[in-house]
Amino acid sequence: MAELLNKRKAIFIKLIPKMKFFSWGLIFVLVIISLSGCQKKQILPSINKSTPEQTNNSDQNNTAPENNNATEFQTTLISEGIKLPVAIMMDNFIDSRPISGINSASIVYESPAEADITRFLAVFNQDNLPEKIGPIRSARPYFVSWAEEYGALYIHAGGSDQALRTIKSDQNDDKIYDLNEISGGGAYFWRDHNRVAPSNLYTSGEFIKKAIENKNLPEKIKTNFSGWKFSNDVNVTSQESSEFIKINYLDPVAWKFDSKTDFYLRFSIDSKTGTLNPFVDSDGMQIKTKNLIIQKTEINILDEVGRREITTIGDGEVMIFQKGKLTKGKWQRGGSQESTRFYDTFDKEIEFLPGSVWIEVVSPKHKLVY
Repeated sequence: MAELLNKRKAIFIKLIPKMKFFSWGLIFVLVIISLSGCQKKQILPSINKSTPEQTNNSDQNNTAPENNNATEFQTTLISEGIKLPVAIMMDNFIDSRPISGINSASIVYESPAEADITRFLAVFNQDNLPEKIGPIRSARPYFVSWAEEYGALYIHAGGSDQALRTIKSDQNDDKIYDLNEISGGGAYFWRDHNRVAPSNLYTSGEFIKKAIENKNLPEKIKTNFSGWKFSNDVNVTSQESSEFIKINYLDPVAWKFDSKTDFYLRFSIDSKTGTLNPFVDSDGMQIKTKNLIIQKTEINILDEVGRREITTIGDGEVMIFQKGKLTKGKWQRGGSQESTRFYDTFDKEIEFLPGSVWIEVVSPKHKLVY
C-alpha cells in the first residue's frame, strides 16, 4: 500500500511544473486525492439498468423539512419581483463533509470539476438563507454561466483565470454581482479551524445580507427573469418507473425514491462494499428533492490539470425524475442571460413539484444506472 501511495505522489510531483498558472488551492486538493486511494473514473458511454446496491437505512428517515421556497423563487410573477438571488459555490470533496446549508437552497447544480470531483452551485432565496453555508470554494466558468441565469450575487473564493475574467466582464455588464473572499470580500466569511483547509470557509445569511446592503446591490431579481412552472398537481404521464438512480462521477452519487413522501433521497456509496449511506448535511438531515434532473451536455478536458469546458448554452438530452417516474426530453438555453428550459418529448415544458430542484450535470461518457 505504501508503495502505491508513493507512486501516486511521484506522479503528482511531475505534474506540478505544468500547473504553475493554476491555484495552489487545487494543488492541495490533488495531493489529498493522490494519497487517498480514489477509484478509477468510469467513462463508459452506455447506460445500464441493474439492481440497486445494498442500502444502509439507519438514518433514512432523518430527512430535511420540505423546502417550498423554490415555488416563490421560480415564479413567473415577475412584476411582483423577489429579492436578489444568491448563488454560492460549495465544496463536495470528502474532507468538506458534512456540508452546511445546502438543504435550504431552492436550486442546486452539481457538476464535475477537476479530476471529475463534483462541486455544487446552490441558489438561495434571500428569505431562506441559513446561519452557516459552506464550505465555499473557487469559481469555474460553467458555474458562473448558471449564476447568470438569475442575475445572482455570486459567492466564491477565487477561481480559475477564465472564471475570474468572466466574472469581471459580467459585473461590468450587470449580468451578475460578485462577492469574492479572496479579493476584498473577506469580511463576510470565516474559517472553521476544526476543519481541514481549503474545505473550511463559510459564510452566513446575516453576512450575505450585510454584503448586499454595504455594496448597494439591487434589491430585486432582474426584471427579465423568466422562471419555471410549479404545481401541486403535476401529472407525470411517463409509464417508465425509476426509483433508483446512480451517477458514476469519480465519487458516485445515488438517489432512491421514497414512495411515502415522493422525495428522492441522496446517498453516498461505499467504494469497497457498495453500501448506500445517507448523504446528510451538518445538521444530520438527509439531502432530498422531489425534482431530480440529469442534464446531459458536452464536457471536454482542457489540460493535464483536468480543467473542464462545459457547454451551458444550446440544447441536449435531459432526464426528469418525479414521483418515481422518468420523463425523457430535452433542455434548451438560448443565451447567457436566458433561463434553461426543460421539455418532454412532445415539446411540452416540464412542470415541477413545489420544493427544491436538483440538477445533475453529466457528459455522455458518465455511466448512469436507473
